[in-house]
Amino acid sequence: MYEDSWVNMYAHFRAEKVDVLTDVVYYWRRRDGAAAPSITQRHSELSNLRDRVAAVQSVSRFLADRRSRQYGESKRQYDLACLKSDLMLHLKVLPDADEEYRHAFMEWANEFLDETDLTIIDELPAADRVKWLLVRERRLPELLDVIEFERKGGPMPVQRRFHRYLKYPYLGDREVGLDKKAYRLDKEFSLYGSLSGARWSTNGDLLTLTGTAYVRYINVHKKHMSVKAIALRNKKQGRMLITTAKTVYAPQATENSQQSRYCYDWAGFEARIDTTRLKRRGKWVEGTWDVAAGVLSRGLFRYRGIDRGGAGTAANPPYKYVDKNTRVLPVFLQGKLKLRVEIVRCRITGHRVVGDQLELRGVYLGPRSPSGASSASPA
Repeated sequence: MYEDSWVNMYAHFRAEKVDVLTDVVYYWRRRDGAAAPSITQRHSELSNLRDRVAAVQSVSRFLADRRSRQYGESKRQYDLACLKSDLMLHLKVLPDADEEYRHAFMEWANEFLDETDLTIIDELPAADRVKWLLVRERRLPELLDVIEFERKGGPMPVQRRFHRYLKYPYLGDREVGLDKKAYRLDKEFSLYGSLSGARWSTNGDLLTLTGTAYVRYINVHKKHMSVKAIALRNKKQGRMLITTAKTVYAPQATENSQQSRYCYDWAGFEARIDTTRLKRRGKWVEGTWDVAAGVLSRGLFRYRGIDRGGAGTAANPPYKYVDKNTRVLPVFLQGKLKLRVEIVRCRITGHRVVGDQLELRGVYLGPRSPSGASSASPA
């Protein structure tokens, strides 16, 4: 099994060009309920484990053999992905497996780790980091305890001191010997922010943005539990503008988070942006402004770009002419909200069909053409 892993990775790294297809070309069915699990879902079978380890090792070694900086970084990222996904699938079923499987996993997983840069373990979330460090220390009983503890569910247990730590078994246990830093929480508390609407004032240049923004794993079931602001940053001009955001009730934030352990009902925000502040020395200057939400919640501050909403103005915000030939256009680039100030240089004023051709009429609003040059051409 998993013979496609090596073929796919080899082909990808050897290819001179890669085409991206938007059509679905492959279907994988996950069998749940009474249906028998597919062969790739039988994670607790020894043969499945053996084939998986062989597959990921073949790819990792292929990348290692290239001996270049590009392939070295790719190997690092691939090995990290294996710890997060491929091998984690088998780690999580250890309590359900027999002794032979458990000892085989500990042996083969350490063989894989022997050939990796072990600092990648530091990049994992705390829950995964603790488990892989226990694997590395070959502490199988303690690893089984941690997995069983995790299976009980419930909100993420946190021990608050100067830093926040994952309150998992063996935290601070000197006999087990895991450094307390292994349990430290940081990346887990990431910011989620998305747009739910955008509208312009009727007789002004105010742009009102509404949406949700919250720090993951921190409850905001009361209004005062978080403070929010919107930041606009123009890297080219070296400028940053801050606008306060009003906290509003948004129960859909909890519903859309696809979990039931934490409440984000007061994650909503409403911010009014005075777009005239985008001017430089009183004049409109073309440029793109990054838009990000900042949230202070329970002593933690997080800052991140705002994601595109699902429909309406949350997905396609309206633009507005703020001057005769200048407009402010909210756009999404790589999924993040931006404000773009555009100087309009051409404008279509009419069109008609002439025979089998479309004729467009318009005006050129840019700089005047040199003397004697034509300022228009037929379409």
